[in-house]
Amino acid sequence: METGDGAERFLKQEIAIMAKSFKCNICGKTFAMAMHLGRHRTAVHGVGGKKTKAKTAAAKTAKRKRGRPRGSGRKPSSVSVGLPAISGAPTEVIRTLMNYQAQLQADRDRVEAQLDALSRAIEAMGAVSTATRNSMGARRRGRPVGSGGKRKGKLADYIVKVLGQAKKPMKPREISAAVLKAGYPTKSKNLTRSVSNALPTIKGIKKVGFGQYIAR
Repeated sequence: METGDGAERFLKQEIAIMAKSFKCNICGKTFAMAMHLGRHRTAVHGVGGKKTKAKTAAAKTAKRKRGRPRGSGRKPSSVSVGLPAISGAPTEVIRTLMNYQAQLQADRDRVEAQLDALSRAIEAMGAVSTATRNSMGARRRGRPVGSGGKRKGKLADYIVKVLGQAKKPMKPREISAAVLKAGYPTKSKNLTRSVSNALPTIKGIKKVGFGQYIAR
């Protein structure tokens, strides 16, 4: 009986010693297992948690670098419809490109308006100069009065004809191609510019939309 009691006391002493094997160096609390001590230090004293999280984050980053870049498999948003494909571009970049596109279009409208104004001014100055020469008797020989040096089949006539036959609005580049196809005789190396300058001065032609014209 005494032998059994002695063994039981010995076992209890060993258990007590094991229970006090892991002691917190901050608050002095003891634990039977190292895992319990670690949880206590992290939850109560905040020791060891940040380091573990940092290691986990570093491991995840290393795994991502080995494979496909994060976000490369996403579908493009609806904002980018109509723009050139930009791989991995955020919404801010697309918005910046669209704003730049709108700015360029506004600049082009302003330049076209300035060209139209210059064309009208040049035409007006040319008309005044012609009238002055006529009043001074500087008409060319063999040319009837009031002819003004205009030839049959001038560019304006071809433009009116082409736009009158068109089923939809046309741009100056399209008009110049149609004028040549219709048989307009010219040696100009830049007929499109001549068409662009002439369009605002022709009666019966109306500008619709951006850089497009129709016959009224």
